[in-house]
Amino acid sequence: GGLQPMLYKDGNDMIGLTFNGEIYNYQELRKELEEKGHKFQTKSDTEVLLHAYLEWQEDCVQHLNGIFAFGIWDERFGKLMLGRDHLGVKPLFFAQRGSAILFGSELKVLLSHPFVDAEVDKEGLSEIFCLGPTRTPGHAIFKDIHEVRAGHYMTFTSNGSTTTQYWKLESKEHVDDIDTTVETIRSILQDTVKRQLIADKPVVSMLSGGLDSSGLTGLA
Repeated sequence: GGLQPMLYKDGNDMIGLTFNGEIYNYQELRKELEEKGHKFQTKSDTEVLLHAYLEWQEDCVQHLNGIFAFGIWDERFGKLMLGRDHLGVKPLFFAQRGSAILFGSELKVLLSHPFVDAEVDKEGLSEIFCLGPTRTPGHAIFKDIHEVRAGHYMTFTSNGSTTTQYWKLESKEHVDDIDTTVETIRSILQDTVKRQLIADKPVVSMLSGGLDSSGLTGLA
């Protein structure tokens, strides 16, 4: 049902989506989009994401709850959109070579392309030796390969590219008492686990014996 790239034809123009990840609230989004007149051919979250873009354009990311990295080519406007989830769970790398934009959720995808050389530059070496396994947000270790930052989306047209931050983590003073805090955390965890149990294959739990995995398994 979620075969990719997923295509939608608008007159003579084509809108295509390639997507890595999961949209946890896709069922609610599907219902909302159906009420707006959208018709679906599959039961996949991929198709829901495509129709979310058709309805809200770049603002579709404001409606998504999940982990995702995606690219959408919109032939109507000659526009490519790259979007990454709020916390950057799914990577999304890109490289611009002339008028071509190459992108993928793994570096090896870009490095396998003949336009891209596996050349580590001075900044890349600094990333490796100074930061270890971590990276400066937005940077890869290879020359002229970049990363869409968490909570951001980018658009590319013949006029150039733009980067937009659609979400950021904010800290606030905690004023709730202990009972309210416990209930809030329980409610969030129950909702999160319920959403992520939706699957078209059997669900398993990997237990380490620690508090986190045991608690989540108990909620499930």
